[in-house]
Amino acid sequence: MNYGKYKGNIYRLSKLRDNKYYLFSWSNENDFKEVPSITDYKGVIHSGRYKKEIEINALEDAYALKYEAVYKGIRFDAALIEYLHKEGRMEIWTEDDDIAEKYDFERIDMFWYYKYIEGKDIEELVEIREPIFQFKDTKKVTKQVIPKDKILQYSEYIASFA
Repeated sequence: MNYGKYKGNIYRLSKLRDNKYYLFSWSNENDFKEVPSITDYKGVIHSGRYKKEIEINALEDAYALKYEAVYKGIRFDAALIEYLHKEGRMEIWTEDDDIAEKYDFERIDMFWYYKYIEGKDIEELVEIREPIFQFKDTKKVTKQVIPKDKILQYSEYIASFA
């Protein structure tokens, strides 16, 4: 997911079908307009969000967050970190047929497999912050290990960004 810093605050940042960029918030902030509902890629409807159209050059920072999780001693791409504190699980992926079979992953398509894992089974979570837009040239990719005892707190923090 993409995030942008605007006027000192961090927001979820998205490009919508109208090819414009928007910041999203859970609170009714100045110049933000209510979004009746948003359906995520899993078909879950989210309401109570607000959006503001933004010019990319007005951002103080912008980055994509990606994740890796260590499960059974193996590092996997990870997603749905923001649901971990509520649902108690997150998603990991692999392209490796043997690992997918050994650990009971489900096939997504011809090349990818996924599996939901419980929060207690995460051995390590790594946040990868990749600068985007005009910040690609001035900032570096950073990695941060989230300690096992802080993963749920981190999940709640990430979920706080609409």
